[in-house]
Amino acid sequence: MVNGLGAAIKTLTIADASGKVYQASNIAAGQKAPLIKKGQAPAAGILNAKSLFRDVGFTANPAMIKADAEKYLQPNTYIAVLDGNPFIENALGRAASPKRSKVSGIVYGILDPAENNGGSK
Repeated sequence: MVNGLGAAIKTLTIADASGKVYQASNIAAGQKAPLIKKGQAPAAGILNAKSLFRDVGFTANPAMIKADAEKYLQPNTYIAVLDGNPFIENALGRAASPKRSKVSGIVYGILDPAENNGGSK
């Protein structure tokens, strides 16, 4: 897989079209990493993006889903825990203290089924 999210990925958990779960970690922005098979996603329809948002809320605390991200996956979906958040602009600009403004992000993504070939990308 290639990290195209614009921030380093701490962990990426992905379920392919058949529900097989793969994981990669510590992927710098723009870099490639192998996906390692982790197991099987729970049956479709159990938990999903709405459940993830309900459980982690606005805090987006990555520690809350680190060990069990796969329980939120449906076939052809992924969860990426980012080291930083390229989707939020820092309103303080250069005056911001990195110590106070460091944030993580959690991305719940949906793969294009036509491009997903069983986790081998």
